[in-house]
Amino acid sequence: MLLPAAADSVRAPTACFFVGALGWLGWRIRGARPAGGEGALARAVLGLLVLLLRPAAVYTWLDVSVPLPAVLLAGFAVQAAVLLLLTAALAVVGGRDLAAG
Repeated sequence: MLLPAAADSVRAPTACFFVGALGWLGWRIRGARPAGGEGALARAVLGLLVLLLRPAAVYTWLDVSVPLPAVLLAGFAVQAAVLLLLTAALAVVGGRDLAAG
């Protein structure tokens, strides 16, 4: 995504994580249950890494001479909230898989 002076380097990895995590959770809901919870925990750790990068990327834009639109800041906040929920869901699923296995 292009911002006033440069590109947002974290939006694409975050969107890819959303698609991958939702696809993996949807696959599990359909009944395909892999052994162990390593896959869910690995995705949860990846989600934590992306979650750490998201505010770091936004922080550089808070001191820009061109003011950011409120919609853009709200989009950053919503994306971070959804990322946090998906990471928590993956951690719960991985913990349950490890406890059951």
